[in-house]
Amino acid sequence: MPADWNATLGPSFCGRVAYHRRFGRPTGLGPADRVDLVIDGVDASGSVRLNGESLGEIPLGWQVWRCDVTARLRPRNELIVEVERTPVIDGKPPIPRPGRDGLPGRLMGDVRLEIFIL
Repeated sequence: MPADWNATLGPSFCGRVAYHRRFGRPTGLGPADRVDLVIDGVDASGSVRLNGESLGEIPLGWQVWRCDVTARLRPRNELIVEVERTPVIDGKPPIPRPGRDGLPGRLMGDVRLEIFIL
């Protein structure tokens, strides 16, 4: 899923981009096992939905975001991560992006499932 939208939308693009991923429920899970959805970070602001249900907001930057999705998993799943970069106003971005000012927004790092066998 991670991608920088510079190549397709340009470095000055401001707005919302939705990343979609379909995946199956991990097999072999026991009744006490747990599955977390982990997103390493977003450059701008973000939100997450799994199978149409909001899982929450992702803060700016390299802050790891994590959510237990065990009970929400279906045999077939759809994950949507939206990343939004707001426009520059009076020459200043409304959300500080140290080291990334003037660059496009993106998912940063990995988007993954972590399975805890208990």
